[in-house]
Amino acid sequence: MPDLKNHAVAAGATVQVGPSAVTKATSWTVSGEVVDSETQETVLASYSFTFPQVLSTLTAAQASALMDIVARFLVTCQTGF
Repeated sequence: MPDLKNHAVAAGATVQVGPSAVTKATSWTVSGEVVDSETQETVLASYSFTFPQVLSTLTAAQASALMDIVARFLVTCQTGF
């Protein structure tokens, strides 16, 4: 079974995310490794991406799936369900 190892989320610079200089957000770098749960040594995969810059690299299906997750999270936060 895979485990996460060295998973980190770090705040970065403020970046422009919209068509206006008024639309700014903090960028976040997410990184880590997926390792074998038995040995904790064999790297099955590694990842590192910066949000929101990664949005431009997503396919339409991936962007749609991400927006579904965001919408569910917002509904959960607002309703408590």
